[in-house]
Amino acid sequence: MERLIVVAEKQTVYKKFPTPLINRLEKHFLTINTMLDERQQRLAKKLEDWAQDFASPGEVHQYHGFVV
Repeated sequence: MERLIVVAEKQTVYKKFPTPLINRLEKHFLTINTMLDERQQRLAKKLEDWAQDFASPGEVHQYHGFVV
């Protein structure tokens, strides 16, 4: 038996794939919670928070002694 594995973003599948194909596929959804362990999830959250803070306009940021 041969298998076909398709990796695509959920929105792309539902917008561009024909409905009969979607109905025939065995679907598995991967998220950050299913791919990372707890320590990695905490680190990813800290990085996301840092990036949001760093990208916020009009705020003074200080990292490692430098004002950005």
